Amino acid sequence: DFAAGYAEAVFTAHQTLADAQDFYADLKRRTTAAGRDPQSIKILPGIVPVIGATEAEALKLERELDELILPEHAVGQLANLLRVSPDSLKLDGQLPADLPSEDEIEGSKSRYTL
Repeated sequence: DFAAGYAEAVFTAHQTLADAQDFYADLKRRTTAAGRDPQSIKILPGIVPVIGATEAEALKLERELDELILPEHAVGQLANLLRVSPDSLKLDGQLPADLPSEDEIEGSKSRYTL
């Protein structure tokens, strides 16, 4: 409710369009309930646009960009987000069972929830 009452913009990330639309509608509703104009708050979606002359070209570029990701770097970023040792994460393994609760995470809560 802090964002609804005070924020000018909210950066957020969702896995599906439906989830993003639900978040948008809920935040606009809460902004109105907080006595503010719902148009006064902007929602900045966490997207990574890949643009090509055609959809096929954009998909090819996306594959090329994905191939540049170093697995050890990605594991390190995930370990940092989850507050675990990178050694506890295996590329084909399950996540550790004893992850912090969402309430214990400072920053990037929406990313952690995903």
